[in-house]
Amino acid sequence: MSTVESYRCQSHHNAPVESFARHSKSQSYPVIRITQLMWLFLKLLGLAFWRAFEHDAFAVAKASAYSYILTFFPPLLVLG
Repeated sequence: MSTVESYRCQSHHNAPVESFARHSKSQSYPVIRITQLMWLFLKLLGLAFWRAFEHDAFAVAKASAYSYILTFFPPLLVLG
């Protein structure tokens, strides 16, 4: 078993990645591989957004944007 086949995703399902490491001789290989990689990317992107939501990353971003507006908007009114 190679290193790639023994690697497992760090998700809750702990699904093996070995299906992505196998090579197919069929003509639809690139389409299937790209589709699988796209679904994996979307799954990981969704997981990243969910974890950012759990850890209040969006609240911190909102607070920093509000601070930016309070800092730079009044001088723009004076100069403009």
